[in-house]
Amino acid sequence: MKKRIVCFILIGMLIGLGNSSAQILQKLSGLAVGIDPASHELSVRFEHPVTREHILKIFHILPNTGFKNVKRLEQIKPNDPVSIDYEENGKDGLHAVYIEVISLTNLPFDPNLVKRKFLSR
Repeated sequence: MKKRIVCFILIGMLIGLGNSSAQILQKLSGLAVGIDPASHELSVRFEHPVTREHILKIFHILPNTGFKNVKRLEQIKPNDPVSIDYEENGKDGLHAVYIEVISLTNLPFDPNLVKRKFLSR
């Protein structure tokens, strides 16, 4: 019985070590404010949910970055609402894994009203 427990603990530790090298995927939603196809970067402004501080993050677009509702970075326009799945790489910054441009046509509220409220702050 003790041998089995030790084996399970060792297997669990090995599995944990194997997963430690995997990147953690994070998600962020905000407005695209800077699109730079030459340097493969997308700047996104978002409001921190707790502090209400407006923060700008710059994402590096890789050749394998996926897109939804657009086919490439050049099709994103300033002030487009975007949702980004990304990985944080210490030396290279933020790598965009998947970018979705959110369509404002099928929302259950008037986007112009929300935009006026957001800009009036």
